[in-house]
Amino acid sequence: LLLRADSAFTIAAVNNKYEEMTRTERDAIVGHGLFEIFPDNPEDPACASVRDLRTSLNHVLSKKRADVMNVQKYDIPLRDGSGSFEVKYWSPVNTPVLDEAGRVTYILHHAEDVTEFVVRHDHDSTQHLSKVEVRAQRMEAEIMQRAAEVKQANRALKTAMEELEQMNQRLTELDH
Repeated sequence: LLLRADSAFTIAAVNNKYEEMTRTERDAIVGHGLFEIFPDNPEDPACASVRDLRTSLNHVLSKKRADVMNVQKYDIPLRDGSGSFEVKYWSPVNTPVLDEAGRVTYILHHAEDVTEFVVRHDHDSTQHLSKVEVRAQRMEAEIMQRAAEVKQANRALKTAMEELEQMNQRLTELDH
């Protein structure tokens, strides 16, 4: 998926595989904002899909480098008019496309559909395991979630430190 580097992350182009994976049609999504086409699932109150993806895309814009996201649960709307969503898991990478002046003009959003793997792993892992093993796997999943949260907090801290450094430089300039 090719996104414009604007506030709506407007969809500029889509390949056939992405259309197939998301059950969308090129004419229906190109020219629309990413989160207009792929909103959060309102049936999932814990959903942070839009927030997490927006954070990654903004990181790409500000840092001008690729951002590899953890596996994301990002449900997609069914295109049958029902308002229902299909549960999906993705492994996304967001990569900047720079112009000659080094400005981000587009973001290439590459997302592998890993739903089958995640669902199969969850099903297999609980089918033949003892209660202790199931609990251990749940704890592992929580640890992975916490690791993702720490990564996000570290990114925010790094951004704050960079802003503080810029402000410090500006104050030094003003002082001189």
